[in-house]
Amino acid sequence: YYQIKKALQAGKLAVCDFSSVDDYAFALAILNEKEMKIYDQVFDYVLEQIGKPQKLIRLYTSRDELISRIRNRGRQNEQGIDQYSLLKFEKSLSIAIERFYHDVPLVKLNTEQYLPSDYDKEFLESL
Repeated sequence: YYQIKKALQAGKLAVCDFSSVDDYAFALAILNEKEMKIYDQVFDYVLEQIGKPQKLIRLYTSRDELISRIRNRGRQNEQGIDQYSLLKFEKSLSIAIERFYHDVPLVKLNTEQYLPSDYDKEFLESL
């Protein structure tokens, strides 16, 4: 939030590898109803301050591939992630996008179709 706000105040273009919609989706997936009411107030404030993005790029892959990548990455705090938790997050992410960013252009990019070497300047500009 602060990095985005600072960039916007300086009149800079902010390109982020995260989105406030991800934070909201995680909150939907883990918070209870009372906590979610509080989070909604914070999230509304954040949107007032930084606005909506001009575009969302949603990277996705199959759940099996994602589980494989998580296991291979080896981060201890991610090892408990399973198919169910991924499905729950996917649903929460769809709800969050529809609720807050339904009017923001959404580009879906299947990361099983592209290798990191495909992400050259021309490819990224086409998004």
